[in-house]
Amino acid sequence: MNSQNEVNEANGHNGLGGKALRAGENTPGDAIQVSEEIHGSGDGHKPGRSNPQLPQDPSDDDSEGEEEESYDSESGEDDERTDSAEEDSDDSSEAEVPSKSHFDDFFEGNALLTCNELLEYPLFTPHFMYLEYQQTFLEIQKLVEEVPNEFKYEISALLYPMLVLGYLQMVVGGDHKMAKRFLEENEDYLEDIYDRSIAKLRRIRRPQQVPGRALELLLRRDLVRIEMSQAASIKFGEYRAKWPLDQQNVFIGHIAIDGLDTAPQERLPLRRPPLEVIRWADLTHSVRRSLHLEPCDQQLSSCFLRPPLLNESEEVIGAVLFKDGCWVAIAIDYFAIRLVEVKLTESVTVLSVLTGHTGKIVTGDISPDRRFLVTCSQDGTIRLWCLVLHMCAGIYTQQSPVRSVVFAPVIDYFAAACEDGLARVWIKSCAEPILRISGHLAELEVCLYHPNSRYLATGSADLTVRMWDVASRGEQVRLFFGHKAPISALAFSRSGRYLISGGLDHMFIIWDTTDERPIRSLSYHSAPISTIDFALDDSRLAVGCRGTYLSIWNFENILKPDQHRERILILSHPNAAGPILQSRFVSLGHLISICGRQPRTSAPKNRARK
Repeated sequence: MNSQNEVNEANGHNGLGGKALRAGENTPGDAIQVSEEIHGSGDGHKPGRSNPQLPQDPSDDDSEGEEEESYDSESGEDDERTDSAEEDSDDSSEAEVPSKSHFDDFFEGNALLTCNELLEYPLFTPHFMYLEYQQTFLEIQKLVEEVPNEFKYEISALLYPMLVLGYLQMVVGGDHKMAKRFLEENEDYLEDIYDRSIAKLRRIRRPQQVPGRALELLLRRDLVRIEMSQAASIKFGEYRAKWPLDQQNVFIGHIAIDGLDTAPQERLPLRRPPLEVIRWADLTHSVRRSLHLEPCDQQLSSCFLRPPLLNESEEVIGAVLFKDGCWVAIAIDYFAIRLVEVKLTESVTVLSVLTGHTGKIVTGDISPDRRFLVTCSQDGTIRLWCLVLHMCAGIYTQQSPVRSVVFAPVIDYFAAACEDGLARVWIKSCAEPILRISGHLAELEVCLYHPNSRYLATGSADLTVRMWDVASRGEQVRLFFGHKAPISALAFSRSGRYLISGGLDHMFIIWDTTDERPIRSLSYHSAPISTIDFALDDSRLAVGCRGTYLSIWNFENILKPDQHRERILILSHPNAAGPILQSRFVSLGHLISICGRQPRTSAPKNRARK
């Protein structure tokens, strides 16, 4: 490979991923080195330092329950009695220092200051201070909604530390009722990855339960440091300058932002639920060594089969590929779908023409068994077609424009990625979605089922890829951040362990779903990635783009450490037929690609066949 066409590679542990500090996310101490400045609680229990507790509040004694019972507020006397009873019953256990067998959050651990310095902290805090924390949190939340999509995820990292500090400020000031209300009103703005941390925070109800590290942060003797990309940091600074002065002072008194020239390193959360293992996966790997793998310099032979198009407005919206050919669904200009069968014998057969939509058809998918087709249209409906009977089998209300729709391997389910940021899952027999999945901060671009059908991966314009457990009410089980543009393609390895994401940034990233880490990013194509697929034995990886090149990679070599890594790019195949929309390995020796119309401009001249 000549120098002009070298693969631009970035190791997954050097500048790829999400944030170096995602306050509240969990990081194994032996997995990533985190500086004390960034993660103050990572080494919180330091030798020679004590964990000072605030002096007993005179009003916080055994009679507290009686005092609160007589307190009359808008929230109701019964609620106050319940809160007081919970506090009195839980004091003995909650005052204990958290066990080191669990991760320490950024506000936990011992203080770096001496006890005397912290004991001077006043118990009484003016009420207007609480409102400033509330307003600062709301300013950040409003900003997350207003900024361009590429900055939403990074700026949303500021919500959690501000929520924690506001809650603890109110607790230290002796107003647990307001702290509880502040937490309940705002915790829904956070992602569910913070649920365990919020549950732990909720158990801190009295001033003497506040960790020493948290007191340091409240005293402004130290700052929570959060890393962002340089672009996100600049954008946040522009918006923050428009805030009221009081909210700016609250923010800069507690949080410092470190802008990085490269994407911040993603931290590895602990205690993520393990993914369900595919039982037959080991079988595919065990026979890999017996396969004959083609040499790296072998040319890719190809033939191009294109069904006749009525006019240039026709678009491929879905396809299913099998060993000796493929079925292709083509949206034609009068709101109909032409289903075409293409065989490797160069025969092309129009199977049927399906009509019923009254608006432009934008996307679709064919079930793996070739029995059903699902299509989404601008007329506000999703239609399920029975391809055996050549008729519509179901009409579903479309609540938001759909960017991508995909069948599950079990066929009974299909999912849609929608512009409103939700993923919706339908079962064929139900007119309404059986599951609505929320969590992304911008519109969804693509979705894909895991090979075991239990998990759904979604890619968004917020630059994140997330995995959801559709068998458990859509719980988020994985989150990956590292792209610089919206996600445009996803692929799971046949074993289900590896997830590949491709983006409009022309880059594709390999993720290990077991421990939620990036393995490698590769920048080779000069156009947005449109399709990715694994070989049947997971030994090869095919990547196509909206340009005219298909690249094939040795996936086994990609997984090797740098010092043992061999050549990873097998070949780059110029394609004269047009942009590559979908590519699939259909057997050990066959790869089929569905191509769009020929682009007006010619292919880049600096791309040589590998």
